[in-house]
Amino acid sequence: MFAGFERIPGIRPGQLSHNIEQHHLFSNGLKYLKIYAMSTAVVKYNGTKVRELIDSFATCMREHLVEEIDTLWSLDCCEKG
Repeated sequence: MFAGFERIPGIRPGQLSHNIEQHHLFSNGLKYLKIYAMSTAVVKYNGTKVRELIDSFATCMREHLVEEIDTLWSLDCCEKG
């Protein structure tokens, strides 16, 4: 997704690299949560396990979402499509 943004006129090469790096920090955690949610039978669903999965990436994801606001605001200088 961010690679596509970097092709927009006005965005400097590497301007979004920090956001891309942050995505790598929590993407596996999201993947494992999705796998658990999609593959676990309702009767075997375990709230503690879900909480553990979320806790494994929540801090990184929260930090990313907070910092991404500034990144998105910085894109305001780019051409409007």
